[in-house]
Amino acid sequence: MLLGRGQREGRESGREGPEFSITIGGRKIWFEAIAPVAGTSDDRVPEIEIGKGGWVPTEQVLLRYTSALSAKLCQYRIGRDKGIISENDVYVVAINSNKIPHAYFGSFLPYQAQAFLPFGPPTVAFNATTLEKVDEYFQYRGEVKKKNDSPVSTQAFLDPAYCGISAVIHSTFDVAGYTYGDGSWGDNFEVRHNPLATNPLPFEAMNWCNYRYIHDGKLETVTRTPHEHIDNPIKNWKNLLEDPEFVKDPRGWERREALKVLDELRSAKKVD
Repeated sequence: MLLGRGQREGRESGREGPEFSITIGGRKIWFEAIAPVAGTSDDRVPEIEIGKGGWVPTEQVLLRYTSALSAKLCQYRIGRDKGIISENDVYVVAINSNKIPHAYFGSFLPYQAQAFLPFGPPTVAFNATTLEKVDEYFQYRGEVKKKNDSPVSTQAFLDPAYCGISAVIHSTFDVAGYTYGDGSWGDNFEVRHNPLATNPLPFEAMNWCNYRYIHDGKLETVTRTPHEHIDNPIKNWKNLLEDPEFVKDPRGWERREALKVLDELRSAKKVD
């Protein structure tokens, strides 16, 4: 896929490290892929029953994402300890959710956003007297619970412990989706940059993808392709480049925004 996008320099790491790396502007970028499935424990995601109604098991789906990212954080630390990944290398986790039941169809806010940032269900507030809509927002959700009632954080990208992970690339497509369609490899990729990453993924590294970032406590979407999206709010790439704060310091800008959100949550006693 990267070869098809013009990237010519890269190599596999061998059996012990991440899948492969590329070099852009002198910076090595490692890619570690994972394709989580439904799971086998009590928290497994139930299969979709055709012809039957029911609730989407959102929390079980989110647990598959949080488990995948946690596993790859462990792999990152092993790679660092063995000297395969250097302290200045970028480390990107690629997640394909095609084999997680329900995840393929997505939700109003994509699961990968809900799994790594504390955004919960969409909520609309009405005036009880006039019945007029007064607010619209996503509820705060800092964790999901397993069947045994143990909590699992959904704030990885507000947690300094995950600063070694530079970004997550997400896709729901399988090979058949490209083989029998008219799309190109990587068309539906979405990048979620980690605002607290020690070594951020350069924005130009995957410049055909859409990506999400935090601004004024909101999750914004930058559309880098002509495809239509239902996410709200949506900004285009040109508008972002006209933001003087972003142009001045594109990498540090989002980090400051994320830390500001984290401070606000802490002051509200919503996180430790």
